[in-house]
Amino acid sequence: AVTDLDVCIGTYPIAVTASSDRTARIWHLEEYRCMAVHKNNARDITSVAIHPCGVVVAVCDENGIKLCDVCDSELAPADWSYDDELTDKNGLRLRAVLPTKNVAAVRFSNGGARLAAAYRNQVHLYDVYTRTLIAALRDPAKSVTSLSWAPDDSRLNVGCNGGSLNVYRMEVDLG
Repeated sequence: AVTDLDVCIGTYPIAVTASSDRTARIWHLEEYRCMAVHKNNARDITSVAIHPCGVVVAVCDENGIKLCDVCDSELAPADWSYDDELTDKNGLRLRAVLPTKNVAAVRFSNGGARLAAAYRNQVHLYDVYTRTLIAALRDPAKSVTSLSWAPDDSRLNVGCNGGSLNVYRMEVDLG
């Protein structure tokens, strides 16, 4: 069963899915084919997201957020080369692990510069390019269940248990 899904409509429409079999799969939606598979051997994948450029995915489990490159020559920029020794046999390359654990929801900003990760009653905001934590947003009482960005990335909408919605204005340049 698919437990989470995110879609990128760019040069090629691509989706990333998390499944109950502990895999994350990247799908080429026009060709109906699986482009890459990430197998999480001993841990459930709690959430996934795909960067707006389509070549980076976030795969979350109890140990943190794995940022992985999708090693597909169709998607990569012309000057982007892959070292086969660093690429796993399934077409993904681990780029970094961010420390937020047990993430319930994760989303890249529409511009791609930020990553929001929901953990219990807080949301951690990361700079995607430097991989640094830039803010921690908290709701004192409710667990965060969903995230969405405004089209211009000026606001982060945070859905919580009990049906409440918090809207955070972004005071920093989100590029």
